[in-house]
Amino acid sequence: MTISQLLFAALIAFALLLSPEELLAQASTIPSTEELDALISQLGDDEYHVREAAEQQLLQLGHEAFDQLKQNERHRDLEIASRVSYILHKLQVDWLRDDDPTEVRRILARYNELNQEERRLRIEQLVALPEAAGAPAIARVARFEASPEIARLAALQLTDMDPAALKQAEQRVLQECGTSKRTPIEWIRLIFVELNSPAETVARWAAFIESEIELVATEGQDKTSSDIVYLLLDHELKLCNRLELLDETTASLVRSVELTSLTAAGSPQLQRTRGLIYAIDWITENERWDVLEQFESRFEKEICKERLVLYYLANAYGKQGKGDAAETTATKAWDLIDDDDEQRVALGGALQELGRLDWAKREWRYVIDGFAEIDPLAMSARQSLALWLHDSGNDREAADLLAASCDALDKNPGEKKKLHRTYLEHGNEPLAAFYAQRLYYEACYYQSLEDYKNQAKKLEQAAAAYEDNADILIAMYHAQGSDEDYRKRTLARIRRVSRKQQELIDSYPHIAGLYNQWAWLIGNTEGDYQKAIAYSQKSLELSPGEAGFQDTLAHCYFTAGNYEKAVEFQRLAVAGQPYVQVMQRKLVQFEKELEKRREKGLPTKPVPEKAEAS
Repeated sequence: MTISQLLFAALIAFALLLSPEELLAQASTIPSTEELDALISQLGDDEYHVREAAEQQLLQLGHEAFDQLKQNERHRDLEIASRVSYILHKLQVDWLRDDDPTEVRRILARYNELNQEERRLRIEQLVALPEAAGAPAIARVARFEASPEIARLAALQLTDMDPAALKQAEQRVLQECGTSKRTPIEWIRLIFVELNSPAETVARWAAFIESEIELVATEGQDKTSSDIVYLLLDHELKLCNRLELLDETTASLVRSVELTSLTAAGSPQLQRTRGLIYAIDWITENERWDVLEQFESRFEKEICKERLVLYYLANAYGKQGKGDAAETTATKAWDLIDDDDEQRVALGGALQELGRLDWAKREWRYVIDGFAEIDPLAMSARQSLALWLHDSGNDREAADLLAASCDALDKNPGEKKKLHRTYLEHGNEPLAAFYAQRLYYEACYYQSLEDYKNQAKKLEQAAAAYEDNADILIAMYHAQGSDEDYRKRTLARIRRVSRKQQELIDSYPHIAGLYNQWAWLIGNTEGDYQKAIAYSQKSLELSPGEAGFQDTLAHCYFTAGNYEKAVEFQRLAVAGQPYVQVMQRKLVQFEKELEKRREKGLPTKPVPEKAEAS
């Protein structure tokens, strides 16, 4: 049916009040893109009856016209733009299908009423359904979602699904896509091509990425976003890595660096540095040493100018087994001229996360030796170094490191008061926490000497200075030789601090660390162990894979008597942070307890309670 015939049919329908179904029955084919564009242009016609007829026809075509209407939402002709917006508003999407699984119907219920953040969460829920049950609904969202960014996000979520299950859902997903030429739908079609012929899709993914980068540059964040481009790049990297491609993988990493410097907030140089770090870290994690050689050659001049980037390169050499090259490169980073001494403290923190405590300690020592004991920068470096001295069992040295600052401050009350105010203004823990940490390390030192009397005394002093430190309260709870009054005071402190932590959780329910703090305190002392496990699981839900949180969950399981789970999560924690010695010691303890129970035929996990007979 030609466009003139469509217009004529629309006019007749308008005059005789035919139903949309009756009108559509007259059309033997779906209008082409060109015919739809011509029809949309009629919305701005000088003749009123032509505008009305075009509007009615587009309404009756319904979602077959959706893509072209979306493309004309911001038409330069305000009359056309206005009518297009009206039509899109009238075209209410029916997000539910009669054959949708019950769980899909529950997730998509009242979807039209949700804000964008809630819609993102619903998409995540669809992805999590077993056997790719949510895949067709995700395609539906990708096709009809009003927000271009959310539609794109939905499409890319399919890449996180099990390939075998997704392949089983292919026909239903593609039916949902229909004839749409919307960009997210094109991505979905390419995802299914990739399932069968991954090598054929590499160039097409690269082209899509280039288009999205250009769209970000020309349209800003209205139609897409840098986050979407990063998701595309991440998928491309995984694909190229799976296919063991060299040039294409390097090209993708180069694009990620260029994109970071163009789109991320902050100093372009800082963002470019972050892009280089991301790329080298990715190469290291995936052990793509062939890519490292190409990447280093491409960015050699930039890498040599940035201390942290050089350290990441040195770490990559170390992981590659090139110990001499690693030390040589780390020395280059150390020797690099930089007047920003504050950076050395931050560098130490980054290096400890890489597991290179030798390099981190050197940076912290530089600041400690170069600044006065009461300088905030030096105190921060002292805290960081003391933590790792404590981890390795050198509690006396850790305590002395902090004591130097505490003693110097006590001799200068004016500076102490000023520093206390500075700590609070910058959102840090109060200065009292620094003093309490020193006392805690002293208590640990006395414990190592089996001097439990002095241990208890130092812990009491530490808690009096700053009782919000959970490690202090945990040590008090387990202190040997303490009397009943000491125990009562300790339990009162634990209850008081846990209540404060609960209030913070109630006020800030999306902060993972708050759940972890509550779980760590209760899971290592006494209280509601099931709630501690639930809170620890919540922290990992908010921050997946966080080794410190996995360590907490392992402790919670151990205290609750689930030794199998304790070992499982402690192994994960150690794998995530193998350089933390206390985690390794706890793993040995948990494994020994599990093995002992198995040998003696004792329960290795809680035995379900039997239901009482009625």
